[in-house]
Amino acid sequence: MQIQHAAVAILPSSNLDRSEAFYNRLGFFRETGEQPDWVSLYRILHDAHGASIHLVNGGEDLLEPERNPAGLYLYIEDVDRLAVEFGDEVLEKRNRPENKLWGMYEFSLSDPDGALVGSAGRHDCAGKANRRASPPRRTACRAASAGPPATDSRRPPLTPYAACSV
Repeated sequence: MQIQHAAVAILPSSNLDRSEAFYNRLGFFRETGEQPDWVSLYRILHDAHGASIHLVNGGEDLLEPERNPAGLYLYIEDVDRLAVEFGDEVLEKRNRPENKLWGMYEFSLSDPDGALVGSAGRHDCAGKANRRASPPRRTACRAASAGPPATDSRRPPLTPYAACSV
């Protein structure tokens, strides 16, 4: 077997069967056939496009969903179709994908253990938003957390997880 260069998310799970069922809905499945002895501790899931997710048993007592810092960003072709399938589980307002300032059309979910799962595809004005970062557009961003002050007064402060819409 030849190894292809890739990065894989390893996500903690308090219940591997429940987590696997969630990721099955996103198109990730275990290989069929005889399962290894360690399947009760670790799951390797693949989608039809070559992406992989690993789930590791974190124990029921170790994970607090509201404090889980893990996350996954999934690039997909049909964002709207997947958002419809997840319906009320979509975290954005109006339970549907949004165009983001950084050129992506995306929505977010929370997996059973609170890991943030972003699903995105490019929107039509993907490059335009990044080329036209005018001050009015920057001030339209709602920062989820305040970042450090900017060192350059011509540049707005960098804020992680800024929720911006185009």
